[in-house]
Amino acid sequence: MKKYKLKVTLWLLTAIFSLIMIIVLSSMIVTIENTLALARQVELDTTITNSYGFIKAYAIGAIAFFAIITLMGTAISYAGFKSWKYAEMFG
Repeated sequence: MKKYKLKVTLWLLTAIFSLIMIIVLSSMIVTIENTLALARQVELDTTITNSYGFIKAYAIGAIAFFAIITLMGTAISYAGFKSWKYAEMFG
């Protein structure tokens, strides 16, 4: 049970970081979607619309990844904090 508190704290920080990344990527997707909606009304270069489409696709994938990391970090941190006193008792 060495460095138990450090591992639990690192998982909590990882979960918080991934939650922040979900928020940032969601706002990026909203901004990109507004630009793509504007591109439907105004003629833009296809490289711009293709680039924004690729960025949107990668952002959706990153949100899925960070959602899994957030769930894992939250579950591990919750279990770690619940068993914190037992680790001190037997550690």
